[in-house]
Amino acid sequence: MQCANNLKQIGLALHNHHDALGTFPPGRFSPRRSRDWGPTFAILPYIEHESLYVSIMADIANEDGMAATEDDDGSSSSRVAPHNCPSLQGLIMSSFICPTDPRGRSLSAGISRCNYMASRGDAFVRNEINSGATAAQILELNGSRNRTIFSVAVQGDKEALAKGLVLSGGLSAGTDGAVDDGVVNHWKGISAITDGTSNTIAFSETLTSDGTRSTTPDYGAKTGVVAQDNTAARRTNPSLALGYIDPANPGWLKSTVVTNVCSWRGIRFGNGRGPISAFSTVLPPNSPSWTPNHGNAGFLLMSATSGHPGGVNGLFFDGAVRFVSETIDTGDLTQPSVLYGPSPYGVWGAMGSINGGEAKSM
Repeated sequence: MQCANNLKQIGLALHNHHDALGTFPPGRFSPRRSRDWGPTFAILPYIEHESLYVSIMADIANEDGMAATEDDDGSSSSRVAPHNCPSLQGLIMSSFICPTDPRGRSLSAGISRCNYMASRGDAFVRNEINSGATAAQILELNGSRNRTIFSVAVQGDKEALAKGLVLSGGLSAGTDGAVDDGVVNHWKGISAITDGTSNTIAFSETLTSDGTRSTTPDYGAKTGVVAQDNTAARRTNPSLALGYIDPANPGWLKSTVVTNVCSWRGIRFGNGRGPISAFSTVLPPNSPSWTPNHGNAGFLLMSATSGHPGGVNGLFFDGAVRFVSETIDTGDLTQPSVLYGPSPYGVWGAMGSINGGEAKSM
């Protein structure tokens, strides 16, 4: 009951955000230097946490003088991001934690965990792009982001500007159509959901990962992240991921599987990185997640998981919260994801696409 209520409050906040700004928040965006902020941060002013939002933005405004700190991926930078934000240190964000997660109320490197994930549609999640990307990669990223509301907006912070928090250092308004390294900004409103708000999932949940970089990472089938087989076959046949589950112990991955030593799922409140805060409607709920390597870049296949028996809770864009069974129809998982048209992944895939033309429901 508490988990469903938490998701209902997120749904109200998303719609209040839309009423105020004319769009939903993006899946990952940059208020200033860090591109790591995500929708749970963006909705804070609309979920009775405006003072915390203002405090975080003040931290971001003062990042010029901060010393370099280690980022989630092991690199170092002098920027304020969810992993090192002073205003988030030591807080437990109870309204973003599912009671079924045994790790939920424990801090991850001093920062609250977050069980609620934004949908990136029925496609592999392209987490980021950079100046070295090929034209084909940029085309594929822009195409896959058409399947979701919560795409990677790259730059700007409409929320901050709406609150009068105009920061130094090049903060932009996040104008729709702005381009950064070839990637088009997407700030989308409810009109983009042509499949219908009652048929399209906005948020679901995940059990959180261990959250430490380690040579003995998380092997839980719902919490660990597979990090191997970065091949074309992985992206054209997502069913291969189901083969990593230990048939003798379905709650765990096979001991021979290489797992992501960063153990990402749900370890940072406010983060917009795909491994931490997103899911795709490809593999059924409670399936493994899959990254290309021990980091967070590239095409990711992230699954919704929970401690609820038999499935996960899902928040739909009409504000309703419904339970989604782990046996939901997923169509043909041997097929690659598509950029346009009906999803190949059955009812679950149709729930993820905002404009596939399927209009399927449970």
